[in-house]
Amino acid sequence: MSENLMLSEIQLENVFAVVGFKDVRGIKVKEILKQDPGQIILIAEFINGNPEEKLLAYVNFKNGYPTTDQVFDSIYGAGKECDLRIILFNNKAGYDGRNPTADDYIISPATDVLNDYGVNLMLVESGESCDAFQWVNDDLFGLYKADHKLSFSDLPSDEQFRAEEFWSLYFDSLNECFHEPRNAFRYGFRTKNDWGHEPYIDPIGKINVYWRDDGVKYVIKKDQDNYGYLEKVLCAAGSEIISRYGKDNVSFRYDRGALEMVIHYSVAPFSWMMIATPSVKMEFAEKLHADVFGLRSRLMEVYEDIEEALVQAAEPLTF
Repeated sequence: MSENLMLSEIQLENVFAVVGFKDVRGIKVKEILKQDPGQIILIAEFINGNPEEKLLAYVNFKNGYPTTDQVFDSIYGAGKECDLRIILFNNKAGYDGRNPTADDYIISPATDVLNDYGVNLMLVESGESCDAFQWVNDDLFGLYKADHKLSFSDLPSDEQFRAEEFWSLYFDSLNECFHEPRNAFRYGFRTKNDWGHEPYIDPIGKINVYWRDDGVKYVIKKDQDNYGYLEKVLCAAGSEIISRYGKDNVSFRYDRGALEMVIHYSVAPFSWMMIATPSVKMEFAEKLHADVFGLRSRLMEVYEDIEEALVQAAEPLTF
């Protein structure tokens, strides 16, 4: 049986020193929240300079690469009340299959965004023998930035974090060359009421994909003035779509005079995504991605057939 991952007080002292705490003493591990061969999560108390002030540090060390789950727990979970949050990783292979969030290339810029809220989140890389450490997301301002743009109370909610994580990393990773994981979280945090993705039925419409408390829905709507082409496509493909998703899951509505189709793809509530494992999230993202883009392709085919038929009907007869 593999031995559990360990962190000694001497190692913790070295980690604290790396991220700017040079006068640390009295380190005490108050609680070990998780410990197995692949990960250890603990809360440590220590003094840095002022003997009257005791600080709490959340430390999350795992084999492999840093992940958004570590970030989430450090801010919204077990590390919520701590003064310092440290994510440790060692880049060992074989620990992060089917997890598109596991990469310091992703997590480092994400910590930059979150540290603007004063969360004091440090990303530290460990050597193989755990005797040398490197502060990955260091900056010129040091640990406690004097120019915090926002406060901890302004921090986006846990739901906003998970929504942005799912759409920008899990779902969007399947878009291959169009995927820019380094930009996840950089342009704000969407809410569960915002559309997560918007495939275009070029040039006549788009599919807004939502994941809310009542499940995942598609809203198919026109894009600009399309001369009624989308309505023709939805009418032509209506029976096929109803057969695909079920009569009770397909409905029509009018928005400012334009016909829209609403498809209820899944009843899985948004709350399910808050606690699902990375592999389960990835599996759901793959199924959802395949379905919505399969639907888009089919609607494009119907549009092209309708357009070709109209062109042929408009051609003058030749004898």
